[in-house]
Amino acid sequence: MLTLSSYVERYSDDLERLPRDAAIPRRIVDQAVRLGRDLACDPATNGTLIHGDLHFENVLAGDRAPWLAIDPQPVSGDPHYEVDLLLFNRWDEIVASGDVREAVRRRFHTAVDVAQLEEERARDWVVVREAHNAMWAIEDGEPERVTTAIAIIKAVQD
Repeated sequence: MLTLSSYVERYSDDLERLPRDAAIPRRIVDQAVRLGRDLACDPATNGTLIHGDLHFENVLAGDRAPWLAIDPQPVSGDPHYEVDLLLFNRWDEIVASGDVREAVRRRFHTAVDVAQLEEERARDWVVVREAHNAMWAIEDGEPERVTTAIAIIKAVQD
């Protein structure tokens, strides 16, 4: 089975190679690289079967159980890794709230509380995942996605 640490190591190396003038602040790049490497070396990063793509569109009301998670991309990972997808999915609802920072923070804290996760570890994963998302958005020429990633990082760290 694929391990989360193997992904994170590779993506952190890619992130570190971003040009200094990339559209993501260097302090965020440096922070995400450091956190990514720390998390990749942490034994808790692997060993739990996680969905890998858990977000609103992949959770449906069901008959045999109240909720069913569909379309798994299984990985040996860390449940804290899953929180990030809940923050940027249905982004239009976040924006429509009128207070992006507060709406992201509310989703973040709701996910952490309901899943009984460690807030700091979930926050670290959000920073790492969103920095990776920003890197890929830069490569794909999607500046609005870079802005979204940075807004999420800032919201969970305030």
